[in-house]
Amino acid sequence: WRSTDAAATWTASGPKRNWAAIAMTSSGDKRAAAEMGNFSDNGYAGGSIWLSTDSGVTWSESVGAPSEGWWWTLSMSSDGKHLAALAEFGNLWMSSDSGATFVVDTSIGETQDWQAISMSSDGTRVAAAVWYGSIYYSSNSGASFMKDTSAPNKTVWSAITMDLDGSKIAATVQDDQGSTDGYIWLSPPPPASSPTAKPVAP
Repeated sequence: WRSTDAAATWTASGPKRNWAAIAMTSSGDKRAAAEMGNFSDNGYAGGSIWLSTDSGVTWSESVGAPSEGWWWTLSMSSDGKHLAALAEFGNLWMSSDSGATFVVDTSIGETQDWQAISMSSDGTRVAAAVWYGSIYYSSNSGASFMKDTSAPNKTVWSAITMDLDGSKIAATVQDDQGSTDGYIWLSPPPPASSPTAKPVAP
């Protein structure tokens, strides 16, 4: 669904799919949406990533995005050039050509139960969170990622976000009764390499 009047009215848009996430540019003209996929009598059909360049009026399937499986979430730079997409129990994929092609990250070394991702306005800095895992950080537009060892590990990360230049990062953890759970964690600026996370006082 899309709105052009500050949510006063909404119009159905795009094909009917099992949608999971959507992102857009600062101007709203370019958009990307992630499809989970579906189970059927014939087995599991992987989802796709769909793109729009006319503010969501029409959509086309990205032929460069793999049918990885259960696409979970994605993020986009303010100009739409950079995209990052996560597949649950899968890989982290990056695009630097507005979704025409995607490259799988190999620096992390294994698939993860990805939960959330965010990137800076220019797409240079990217932070991704793993469900019951770690936070991974990139300062080179996703060319490589490092584990943020200052943030809690084996943690039920639920969401992550960053400011326009990526210097401030915030992430939330569900309350799973652990010592690090149930907090909002903040990374003070500037995370030139791996940020240092601190919990917000309850």
